[in-house]
Amino acid sequence: MALPDAFLKAREKYFGGVGASELLHWRSRELHPDSNREDFLLMRQYFAHILGDAVARKDSVMFRKIAEILDALPEDDNFDAFRMVNDLNPIRFVFDARIKLEAAMVLKRSPKRELTKQEVRLLAQRLWAGERLVGRGKLKHSFGEGTAEAEKLIQDEIKLLPDQDWTELFKKAGCADLKHAPAGRPSKKPRN
Repeated sequence: MALPDAFLKAREKYFGGVGASELLHWRSRELHPDSNREDFLLMRQYFAHILGDAVARKDSVMFRKIAEILDALPEDDNFDAFRMVNDLNPIRFVFDARIKLEAAMVLKRSPKRELTKQEVRLLAQRLWAGERLVGRGKLKHSFGEGTAEAEKLIQDEIKLLPDQDWTELFKKAGCADLKHAPAGRPSKKPRN
């Protein structure tokens, strides 16, 4: 999974290495590996890549940040990790969406193809909507429970997201390398 330097630098600037939401998500998957096996493997592969890069760069700051986050967690699994993260900045979801999509392509050994801005934007909106629902107690996990009811809640919440300048968000997130989706019929979905 070779992410562009501009993306990694923007992510580093925003998160300072590794984000609390990512680490909490990883811990949740390690504690419950069978709840979503594909996501569990994606998280392990993603963190192996991130930690390997930190070792290669001799980046001890990242390891101290991870230690601080882990030290602040309760000893048992009796907490909702997703409620501990209150960062609803849309750029966070651009980072998360791109990483999830890139990692999924690696794990599935998809033929090399380029992600599009549309794919990242749609997943970012979905993650953002899910996180807002979690914050209000309407969903247990920001990625949904896989039920039709959860899917409807997420789709309805996407319609309520504040409008964004996605071009600017992609620039800030170091995602200028992403291609536009192939031309076709215009979407009839409202923009957020």
